[in-house]
Amino acid sequence: MKISAGNNSRYILVQFKIRHEGCWSNSLAETGSIAHTIIIKPFKDRNYVFGAIEVQSEFLKGFRLFYNGFRHSGSIREVMQLDAVDSRRKLYRIIFREKYEDMVSTVMYEHSSLFQSDFIDGTGEEIVAILPQDDVHDARRELENLGELSYFKVRDVNIDDFVSTNLDLTPQERHALHWAHSSGYYEVPRQVHLEDVAAKVGLSKSALAEALRKAESKVITKWESEHMFLHGLFSK
Repeated sequence: MKISAGNNSRYILVQFKIRHEGCWSNSLAETGSIAHTIIIKPFKDRNYVFGAIEVQSEFLKGFRLFYNGFRHSGSIREVMQLDAVDSRRKLYRIIFREKYEDMVSTVMYEHSSLFQSDFIDGTGEEIVAILPQDDVHDARRELENLGELSYFKVRDVNIDDFVSTNLDLTPQERHALHWAHSSGYYEVPRQVHLEDVAAKVGLSKSALAEALRKAESKVITKWESEHMFLHGLFSK
């Protein structure tokens, strides 16, 4: 068995923006709403895609306008659940089933996407994905046939920056982060001080601080990679 060390050059990061007819994402136009995919699971044998998205709107009226268009778009088979995640911020979650054919998610699925994230507004879907190098050309061709590509960029990638693992934190880092969080160290206002958490976990204050810094750095690095479109890296 051949095990790769470090960056695996068989995978490529692709970044693109697409708009295509018949997709629920077009319902975002002129509603003051944006969306992000939480989960997407294509089921080819059942001919549908199971998904969940979060939607944030400037106004409740805008969300209602989007949701009406979403439900009646040609791509949605069934809305399974609608939740208000944070009513004050006009943040909602929709769980649904959509058609399998002619969807961006199925193109990525059929080309073995290892990672996928997006930012969706009224101008289209901005997507970052990690694909096997051999699949990139065909994936682009299928996307061009599906809709209008505003851009399509590729670059080398270290998949460790994108593929989450619970094991990249050491046992001490996981233990420290768990107790700091559960004890209220990250609450606003802070419920406990660092020395209080250190006493609970049996570490010195300096050792706990170091463990938390390392854990926080790993968690934040993963988050930034997975949500690169939020801080201007998408077009770079």
